[in-house]
Order: sequence, then C-alpha cells, then structure tokens
Amino acid sequence: MTGFVYPAYHRSTRYYDGRYWTMWKLPMFSCTDATQVLKELEECCDEPTSS
Repeated sequence: MTGFVYPAYHRSTRYYDGRYWTMWKLPMFSCTDATQVLKELEECCDEPTSS
C-alpha cells in the first residue's frame, strides 16, 4: 500500500479524497533561526515540480 493513505478514522468518504502531501525535507522542529527557514522556503519554491 505504498502511496495511499487509508482513511480508517473518517466516517464519511466525502471528507477524504485520497490525496496526500509529500514533505520537502525533514521537519525543522529544532530550528531557532528564521533565516534558515526562509532559505529552505526559497529553495523549495525554486525547485521544479513534477506535476
């Protein structure tokens, strides 16, 4: 079941539309410098998309 998120906890199938999001990189939970976050955001926006 790679690439599919099973809607086990949703009662209505209309709420869940079978989509999922991929992450750009690992989360930056321990980051305390805003410039690092902005740099990663700029890199993400500059990356060409495949869809």
